Amino acid sequence: MPPEDHFKKADATIEYITEHVTTLNDGILMNQFSGFCAVTAVTVYELAIKDIFIEFAKNKHRVFGGFVEQHFRKVNGRIMYSDLVKLSSRFGSKYKARFSQKVENKEQQHLRTARRSIKSSYGNIVTWRNQFAHGGILPSNATLAELARAYDDGKHVIFALHESMRR
Repeated sequence: MPPEDHFKKADATIEYITEHVTTLNDGILMNQFSGFCAVTAVTVYELAIKDIFIEFAKNKHRVFGGFVEQHFRKVNGRIMYSDLVKLSSRFGSKYKARFSQKVENKEQQHLRTARRSIKSSYGNIVTWRNQFAHGGILPSNATLAELARAYDDGKHVIFALHESMRR
C-alpha cells in the first residue's frame, strides 16, 4: 500500500479536528485533541514504514517477505529518523545511502520553499506523540497548528523511504 493511502486516514482526522476545535478556550482539552492528533499521525507513519519494508522484502523473495513481516510485528515506536537509517541499512548499504540522499535532497528543497526542516518536523511529531502517549501532555510549543504542519512536513521523510526501497 502506498504511503498516501495510510496518510488519508490521519489527514481527514487532523483536518477535522483542526477545523472544529480551534475555537475552544480550554487549554487542557486542546492539549488532549492535539495529543490525539499526534498519536494518529505517528500511527500512520508506523503503518506506512512497515508496509514499505514488507513490500520491499516480498518483492525480493516471498520467504524473505514473510520473515520481514514477522520481524515488523515486534517493531513499534522505533521510527525516529536515526531508526529508519538503521533499518534501511539492514537491507544493504545501497539502500541506506539512497535513503539518506533522498531525505537530504527533500530537506534542502523544503528548506528553500517552506523554510522548515522535514527532519526536525518528523522528529518533533514522533517526540510529541511519545510525550503524550507516555506522559499525557504535549509541550507548550506543540500547538495544533504546529502539530499539523510537522505531520505534513514529516511525510516527506516517509516518501523518501518509499522511493528508496525500490529495486
